[in-house]
Amino acid sequence: MPVIQTFKFILWLRLGVLAIFASALLGGCAYHFGYEERDMPDGFKTVAIPVFKNKTQEVSIERFFTDELIKQFNRSQVAKVVEKAEAPAVIEGVIDSIAYRPGGQVVSEKDTVDAKSLSLPKNTVLTTEYRVTLRSTLTLRRKADQKILWKSSFDSEGVYTAPQVG
Repeated sequence: MPVIQTFKFILWLRLGVLAIFASALLGGCAYHFGYEERDMPDGFKTVAIPVFKNKTQEVSIERFFTDELIKQFNRSQVAKVVEKAEAPAVIEGVIDSIAYRPGGQVVSEKDTVDAKSLSLPKNTVLTTEYRVTLRSTLTLRRKADQKILWKSSFDSEGVYTAPQVG
């Protein structure tokens, strides 16, 4: 995957996918209006978030996931993120899979220039967008006895515009 596409994808991930993860972990199952008190399971006030494990072939995306989850915790103030040695609980993240599928495509059957000033050589296929699907798992584990207090998998999908050379 070209560097520009990877960069755009990573930006999309940082803004979208982890916001869903954090809201699911921090917000609970129901939608609430107003200022309701939100707590971690077992009432933890501090938590550690080590770097996600990456089971995909996409190099270095685990750091972006980890940073975004920490940012969401800092923003929500549900629990303070501290070093693993100081925390009574740990949130472990795993990026299970990621897939890129071409979306909209323009196919040229002959040399043409259309009204949009798009000039394509004969038999050219131009992908205009990509659909990215992602699966990740988060686990909240109590350090004292390694008991899993909460675990959930998340599937997310997004569409982003492919870079176009002008």
